[in-house]
Amino acid sequence: MEEKTSLKKTKQSIKRETLNYLGLNKFIAMYLIIRMHLYCAKTMPFDFGIRSCEFLFISSGFLIGYNHYKRPFELTHLTPFKYAYKHLRLFYPYYLLNLFFGLYLNKSNIQLNPTNIQLLIINLLLLANWSSHRAVARFYFGISWFLDNIFYCYFLSPFLLNSINNIKNSIKLFAIISLSRIGVEKFLYIGAYNVFDTNLHCGPIIRIFEFYMGMSMIPLFFHIKSRLDQFKNNLIFKIVFTIIQIVLPIFLWRIMIKYDKNLFRCYFLLILSTYTFVISYDYGYLSYISSLKIIKIIMSAQMEMYLIQMNIHLFFDMNFKKLNIKNIHGIYYYYLKLISIIIISFIYRIFYRDKLAILLDKLVNLFI
Repeated sequence: MEEKTSLKKTKQSIKRETLNYLGLNKFIAMYLIIRMHLYCAKTMPFDFGIRSCEFLFISSGFLIGYNHYKRPFELTHLTPFKYAYKHLRLFYPYYLLNLFFGLYLNKSNIQLNPTNIQLLIINLLLLANWSSHRAVARFYFGISWFLDNIFYCYFLSPFLLNSINNIKNSIKLFAIISLSRIGVEKFLYIGAYNVFDTNLHCGPIIRIFEFYMGMSMIPLFFHIKSRLDQFKNNLIFKIVFTIIQIVLPIFLWRIMIKYDKNLFRCYFLLILSTYTFVISYDYGYLSYISSLKIIKIIMSAQMEMYLIQMNIHLFFDMNFKKLNIKNIHGIYYYYLKLISIIIISFIYRIFYRDKLAILLDKLVNLFI
């Protein structure tokens, strides 16, 4: 018994600190996506849905690199499947519930035919984004592309992590990935949009670029962090870094507004990568606030909120239209939807997520 307790403490002791302020920024990005989908998409100062998605993939790659750097996987033919499943098991049952709820809400527009059955199977297998018929395939559940792509990124993570073994290699890789991403964007801009059999900006090809850009910054991040850690308890250093944490998002927001129509999407990735790199140093007081338990609880259901958002949006619009209720609209209507999304997401996370994940484990074990 004592040996098990000791082993547990050892495992906990080697776990790296949570990047709290980066986590808060990820939550805000997810919120901005939901806001864009549910309210004011036409009047927003810039497309913060696009920018937020890019930031989420960059920061996700960064976090996986952070958690596993210098802790390489023992690669076997099953390693990528196990790693992807480890992450997916907590969300896939909820994804299925929302997929079929979306199918139910759209039942009047969907015909039972071989094509639609095939498209449903594609959605079930998280393969919708590999199809040139992505817009049709996503009809069942319009925002499934995010989970499709993050699953693909998780699957490749064990291989990618083994490539960022030192600073020089990772800097070279970051440069190659960035230039490749810019090259693809410019190539397609001059008229080659039909070359790839996938939708580029929601597809797995581009998203793995963004994910890997985040991951490849990790060796340099740790190199600088090892030198900055000696100042982390210094009052002046904390104040300066807090100012950076306050000013940098404001500066980023202004850049997004100013250059939204003037830069290719690929150039924003360099800006967002730099932003991710700097805010991940958790030295300011905003990092302490982000680490508070109540803040972490609020942020914990962001993926659940993302997956259910469009179904709640459609459900409300359909039922309010049937009831001929026209008095509630605009920002108040948006907050009614948002509150419903938050409540349902937390109910699922607290009471059902782990139970359904265990059930999925049992089903998977039947076939392994």
